[in-house]
Amino acid sequence: MRTEDGGSPFPGGLALTDGRIYVALSRNNSLGVVDLKSKSVKEIPVGVAPYDVLISSGKAYVTNWGGRHPSADEPAYKSSGTDVLVDRVTGVASSGTVSVVDLNTNEQIAMIDVGLHPCGMALSSDKTKLYVCCSNSDIVSVINTKTDKVIAEISVNSIKGAPFGSSPNDVSVSPDGRYIYVANGTDNAICVINEKTMQVEGYIPTCWYPGAVLTDGKRLYVANIKGTGSRNQRLDRKGYNSHDY
Repeated sequence: MRTEDGGSPFPGGLALTDGRIYVALSRNNSLGVVDLKSKSVKEIPVGVAPYDVLISSGKAYVTNWGGRHPSADEPAYKSSGTDVLVDRVTGVASSGTVSVVDLNTNEQIAMIDVGLHPCGMALSSDKTKLYVCCSNSDIVSVINTKTDKVIAEISVNSIKGAPFGSSPNDVSVSPDGRYIYVANGTDNAICVINEKTMQVEGYIPTCWYPGAVLTDGKRLYVANIKGTGSRNQRLDRKGYNSHDY
């Protein structure tokens, strides 16, 4: 799988089911379908810069970092050769979407508007809701998986009234359906949400920039993209800051 200019398609999130691998191909703006038996590959067009994929009830949900494709009269900048819908003032991507793909027909059947820069996803324990982390909006968009409509938005911002800054990028749900755990990258913390009330109950400190979170119901497993950070500092003999590695 190559782009039109011969470069890498930048594969991202993937899901395995029924002898196939579904993989988000960022620069190709497509969902790749790899048949493990025949080794054949097909691509299904989705939104701009797909990031993650999740399979449920015969459908694939794909988060699109760059959202929908802009129309001819809308402001856009090119990224890897693709027009990206942007804000006229800031030039920042101004759309975030989730593509819904029918796995029987291998076609995109819906595109759901969510917050900006949608990343990781997780299903509720009963699979009736899909939680989508939107890192540039500091929210988790909640999608009804029967109607494929957004039914709620949960703010994960640790400072009330702050315009931006928590960067939620991944999410996991406890097996008993009690809690939603969200990796807040720039907070260096896991945001704990009561799934029933959809209210934030607190934050669990982590290391530097948590970028993935999983739970088995007993423990949380967190991957910190930037490691332990600069917490182990000491002053050397000359009074300068240095690090213990």
